[in-house]
Amino acid sequence: ESGSMYMWSVYGTFLHACSVPISLGCWDLEGYNLWTISGVTLRKIPFLKTPLTVNNVSNNQQHIILQSAHQVFILPNRFPPKSGLSVYGSIYMGESEVYDTPYRSFIASLGSPLENWPWQVIQVPDIYANSNCPIRFVAIGASGQCTAVAGTRGFAFYISAKHKWRCFGNEAQEQSMIVRGGMLWWHGVLIVAAYHPEDKRSCIYMYPHHNSIDQNSVVCSIPIPSSIITINTYEDYLVVVTGSSRVAVYLLAMSVSPALDVEVSHQKILEFSIAKYTPHPCAVLSVHVSPLLADASVPDTGFKSVLVNVAGKLLMFEIADSGDVGKPIIVATNVESVSCPSRSSMYLGATLWLNCGARGMRVWLPLHGNKEDLSSRRTLVPVKQNVYPLVVHHHEAAILGIPIDSLRCRSETFLHILLHELVVKNLEKHAYCIAKMCEKLPYFHHTLELMIHKALEWDMSHYPNGMLEEAVLPHVIRFMRQLPHYLSVVAHCARKTEMMQWEYLFQSTGVVADLLDECLEKHSLDTAILYLVILQNLHPLNVSRNYIVKLLEASIQQNRWDLGVDLLRFLHAISYESEKFPGARQKKLTGHGPSELAIRLRRSSESFDEEGPLSPATPGIENMSYDMLTTAEDEGVSDRKRAQRIITHHAHKLLKSCQFFRLGEMCYYLNFDLLQFLNNERVNLCEIDDPAHVFMSIHEEFHWPYPDIIPRILSHPKVSPNISVTPVAPDSDPQEVTEVEERGADFISDTVSLYEGSVYSECRVEIDPNILAEALKRGTSENEEKLMFFLKMFSEAHVYNYALLFALVLRDVEAIASVVSKDPSSVILSILMAIDCWGHQESGGYSLFLQSLKPLIAPLFPTSVNDLKLKPLVKMSSLYSVILKSV
Repeated sequence: ESGSMYMWSVYGTFLHACSVPISLGCWDLEGYNLWTISGVTLRKIPFLKTPLTVNNVSNNQQHIILQSAHQVFILPNRFPPKSGLSVYGSIYMGESEVYDTPYRSFIASLGSPLENWPWQVIQVPDIYANSNCPIRFVAIGASGQCTAVAGTRGFAFYISAKHKWRCFGNEAQEQSMIVRGGMLWWHGVLIVAAYHPEDKRSCIYMYPHHNSIDQNSVVCSIPIPSSIITINTYEDYLVVVTGSSRVAVYLLAMSVSPALDVEVSHQKILEFSIAKYTPHPCAVLSVHVSPLLADASVPDTGFKSVLVNVAGKLLMFEIADSGDVGKPIIVATNVESVSCPSRSSMYLGATLWLNCGARGMRVWLPLHGNKEDLSSRRTLVPVKQNVYPLVVHHHEAAILGIPIDSLRCRSETFLHILLHELVVKNLEKHAYCIAKMCEKLPYFHHTLELMIHKALEWDMSHYPNGMLEEAVLPHVIRFMRQLPHYLSVVAHCARKTEMMQWEYLFQSTGVVADLLDECLEKHSLDTAILYLVILQNLHPLNVSRNYIVKLLEASIQQNRWDLGVDLLRFLHAISYESEKFPGARQKKLTGHGPSELAIRLRRSSESFDEEGPLSPATPGIENMSYDMLTTAEDEGVSDRKRAQRIITHHAHKLLKSCQFFRLGEMCYYLNFDLLQFLNNERVNLCEIDDPAHVFMSIHEEFHWPYPDIIPRILSHPKVSPNISVTPVAPDSDPQEVTEVEERGADFISDTVSLYEGSVYSECRVEIDPNILAEALKRGTSENEEKLMFFLKMFSEAHVYNYALLFALVLRDVEAIASVVSKDPSSVILSILMAIDCWGHQESGGYSLFLQSLKPLIAPLFPTSVNDLKLKPLVKMSSLYSVILKSV
């Protein structure tokens, strides 16, 4: 009367509503069209339907499929195959082809319409459709590459990779067969339940997808004594329900010859009657072979039960080890479809997923460890969804389906609902096991956020006056504390929640400051930053200042310079706000939202950048404790000064530990005045306890090579006593060799005495240009610029001991002469002697380098230069001088 039409599923799921005036209506035979009469107007409304309505093999359907009278619409699976196929399935059938759409495209679409997903539309060819449409059955392979359709007679299948249809070559064979009971793909082989009306016999045929369709291409046939109601497969088991109300289970085995000829054998391993439990054989909607038992155990191999859906009542027939079939157990009622995952995991592999119409999704979940009675061994958990489920991805905890009153497919994750229901039922142990198994899912963190949001919304709507014992949020938070994602989940959830709900949220999670301290202990700085923003909105400014200083110290220690810059600006933003709005947050921030705070942060960061680099704090700060640096009672110290103390303290640590590279990064990112720092600390840096250690640290920090040319020459396999050797590398670049020869021409042709009194005393050696090129290598130009920067800083600050070490690393004779002439003290001489002593043990190249510097050093240290231990290699000094010139 209102001119509206409403549609429900068989057991009450509301599907669709539209404004169509109807006085009388009926469906056509296959259910593709609704014929309506309104007054004298006759209308035909076309529909699409899911193949599960007539071919209920949900275990074998991993793609969203809709069918019309002449077309098949496929939305391919966006998940990669989980367990894959068997060896013969992947090698022979080509079912392991990679999907064209990446996995992340599905993740990005969780909870959103899939309108951007491309539908694959398959048009049934005219050669088959003209005489056999409308389509009755549709079956698709695991990879989505093979699609079979069956109409009034015969069948045909489509190979997506080849864009080719395969039909019966003999029309008489096609017309003699009616697909009745369904069809499905098993490892690239099409299993068809057929009926021959001429001789009134039923048979199950198996056709490989790579052959043409005729009776000669059948690789296996199983005669069935009565009509076939429905079929299904699980792993390598085929289950059949016949018109005589009997269930038969077959074990299938495939073999592939070297010529890729396929053979399938079968063996009947079980048969029993269900006549007592069904009013009519046609009341059986689906049948499933399952490894599940009521006691929650899952065997490693084989099957332990048969599930039969009789008019919406799901019965479980357990199979004993002797083969006897027990009395059935009623699992659920109003069941429209059943999905049983593979046995690849302890919990999700032992679950049963049921679509119970108006009651929504139900998960028959095992409770391991409780064996007192059936109710304690398994529980039926409701999982309410906003879509009508068409495909269930068990391992990914996601459902693909069609939303209510919509024709757009949608994906939803159900893990947070499943965990929520288990926690509410005080089954936290089992919820934790499922969460640990699913924590590697890319959207697991988002799932936990949804779980807190769901509990928070429930409590705020049911208990608006305060937290009660019946509240859900405390139970959810107690469960979350067991997971490593707890701190991050709570922080992200709070940032996405209205500020008026924060007080109730943190009553369960704990004080924000305690959560921030916990993040600092676990070195989770990114999460700590989120809590800092929350803390800044809930507590007085002094509390935020103290934690900013702590975070600044932690970020600098972990070399998180990006966070350090943000924290400095944040600290300045608080100072800016306290000056411009002195009464805004002495207790709480009540009048300014996050957006206004962000504007103030941007304004203050601009003024912060204009103030110039951070000046170092007063000398002697390296001896101060951290509490002295971060004390909150020092009201006379500004925020900028407190930051300077922290950065200066860390600069001392980096310098004392010889982490020059990190020190340079800190100066660059935090705009720290290194020159002023060195000027202030000149007295503390006048002595170096272990110059060789600092010298090697500089090499390691900047990846600077050692000049070890002499050991390389002596160890060369072609150098032997009293033999003239002129090796030439066959794969040398002629231009490169020429350049090297020009740079070291004098050195290559020189006759040297390597060691006095040794067998090498008169050895004429012409050095391989490739060896010389390797010895003359220096570090990268970028690292050389960084070394030059530190050389310049230490020189300008008159810290000549460190400047000398950097000059030696660079092997810059001019810089060394400048440093030695400016500070000809015993400290400089001790450094030269220490490096010379170290060079004799570790690097002969540096010993030669120091020997070549003797003319520069001798005038400045006339009484001490002879202490340099250069005698073993004294006759090589002129050679190294040539190297220096070539460099």
